[in-house]
Amino acid sequence: MEEISIFCDYLKPFFEFTVEMSGSNYSTLRILFLLLDHLLDHITITIDKSKISWVKEIAKEMKIKFDSIQEKLYHSSAYLALILDPRYKTQILPDNISENEIKNILIDEFNSYKNLDFENDINEGTSSVGEKKKALGIMDLMLQKKKKAGNLQRNEIDEYLIIPIEPKNIDPCEWWKNHKSLFNFN
Repeated sequence: MEEISIFCDYLKPFFEFTVEMSGSNYSTLRILFLLLDHLLDHITITIDKSKISWVKEIAKEMKIKFDSIQEKLYHSSAYLALILDPRYKTQILPDNISENEIKNILIDEFNSYKNLDFENDINEGTSSVGEKKKALGIMDLMLQKKKKAGNLQRNEIDEYLIIPIEPKNIDPCEWWKNHKSLFNFN
């Protein structure tokens, strides 16, 4: 009877995970990662400390499944989505992921988009003014190039990361909309 009670205790976090994910109006990647990290910790502790061999074996099999999930789910795009949530930023990155590694990926992506935007402006030779487009002269192109190059020198990623974490009840999309001028989004 004691073994069944221990096994039920082992299964309880999985039940709680299911209730949380199915009861949420909008499950997010952040919630999923937090819950999966919690379950993985629970599985690892069970493997390390369980005195009941069959419970330990079940935990080992579940760990194998979790490892395959991690290979598919945990990738740089997912971490970029997490770091760009102003309510959490780098606070919820898993222990095995370096903050600097993700920050560098974000900087590379940011610079890639900035360069793409600049190349599109050069190729089109136009600039948006309200709803109208006007042709850019050579001076305008040079000034625009200097402005874009200057923005790449300014580290908007670090500026974003040093802003205090926002309250949990804010809408991240609204936050970005309200802060677009601070981060030079057009």
